[in-house]
Amino acid sequence: MTGGGPGADFGGGQPPWPVDAVELWAGCAAAAARRAELWRVPAPRGDDLLREQLGAVLELDPDLLTVVGSVRAAAVTYARRHGQLVLERPGWRGLTAALADSRARVRRAGLDEIAGADWPAGTVLWLTSPHRNPDGATLDADLVTRLAGQVRRGRRVVLDEAYRWFGAGPRVPGADLVGSLHKLAGMGARLGWVHSADFFGEAVPELVGSTPSAVWQHAWGRFLAAGGLELLRAAVVTPALAASAAFSAGLPAGEPDATAVPGPHRLLRLPPGADEPGALRRLGVRGWTLGPGSAFDADVPALRVSFVGVTADAAAELAAALADPDLLGGEVAADVRTGA
Repeated sequence: MTGGGPGADFGGGQPPWPVDAVELWAGCAAAAARRAELWRVPAPRGDDLLREQLGAVLELDPDLLTVVGSVRAAAVTYARRHGQLVLERPGWRGLTAALADSRARVRRAGLDEIAGADWPAGTVLWLTSPHRNPDGATLDADLVTRLAGQVRRGRRVVLDEAYRWFGAGPRVPGADLVGSLHKLAGMGARLGWVHSADFFGEAVPELVGSTPSAVWQHAWGRFLAAGGLELLRAAVVTPALAASAAFSAGLPAGEPDATAVPGPHRLLRLPPGADEPGALRRLGVRGWTLGPGSAFDADVPALRVSFVGVTADAAAELAAALADPDLLGGEVAADVRTGA
């Protein structure tokens, strides 16, 4: 048995902001608060400076950006406007829960089915790429081509780019793009966006009275313009990718993850006969905290490893600990997947 070290929390907890980012944000917020017109004039589509900065960073047309409170908030509009939403599997279950009371039919499907099935016109096909949570899947050229065909046939493809901060990936021509600052700055950012030719006009009922305040948005616009994004990337993205790389390098010889694409999370398929509660319990005894794959609607018993907020040393220690044949409850044959 190789030692698991002191253990660490791989559940995906958001690391604290660095002091210099906090100070910069405080100055930007104070400057925004002094803009008297921001307290009186609505900005239904979003603050001009913020959309300009987001457009530059994300390589998107700022005129097609609409600021929303979160990706989940944007999904509510799609559910109201469309009769059926198909969410990829595996994926974040919180989105399913957020749409549970909508009138739309919400179901899950694998990427291949989403890209290839003959869905009714108007169906929303919702995917996360790049670096899908929980398994890190990113669209390849074939999937992009097939999804572009779905757009041409009248389906609405929505690409959730919440993890684009951790690395680029291809986009689907004609797809709506959604994203947020939450994976970079934490849930407290309360700031997301949609890039679409049609979304703003469709979302008026949700936008009226529910978007982040103009003062808050302008503060974020100033923060991005002053280099705040790079401070957060250095504190969140760089360490997470270093931990991901250390995990891959530290796996026992012959494990299939050796050539995995770096990303902020990984899905560990459990050996035959192992179960998630038992594996989590055994890991917990040694100080390791991971997440159950079932929380992300994984189709097999699995564990989700997040590298956000952990060190490269801790990630290497976890990889070495997986050499213990008893740790996951069966023979070590963990399939650390980077795609569906």
